Amino acid sequence: MGFFKPNIQKMKTKKDVEGLIKVLKDEDSAARDEDRAKEAAEALGEIGELAVEPLIEALKGEGIRVRWDAAWALGMIGDARAIEALTQALEDKSQALQIVAKLALVEILQRKVAKEVLKKIKAKKS
Repeated sequence: MGFFKPNIQKMKTKKDVEGLIKVLKDEDSAARDEDRAKEAAEALGEIGELAVEPLIEALKGEGIRVRWDAAWALGMIGDARAIEALTQALEDKSQALQIVAKLALVEILQRKVAKEVLKKIKAKKS
């Protein structure tokens, strides 16, 4: 990532998805700062929809920690576009990734069901 550490809060405020993904993917051997990567994943989760596609791509990447953080952030966002990629992650050799992918899928599916139930309730009131 270079000499200076990026300001995660500033990147989140600017909705700098690309910059946050770079922090998340920083696999420069021992230089990857796990706390900063987790902070970037959380920021991406809070940014929401704009971050879904880049996070899906990160989930398909090489590093286990990057994929774990991406799956976690996708669960925070709760966007159904991530279902296919998270379902594929259930087949990963890493049990840790399988677990976080399951949790993310549960979160997404709960939100999806809740939206459907609310639609039905509103329809009945009309």
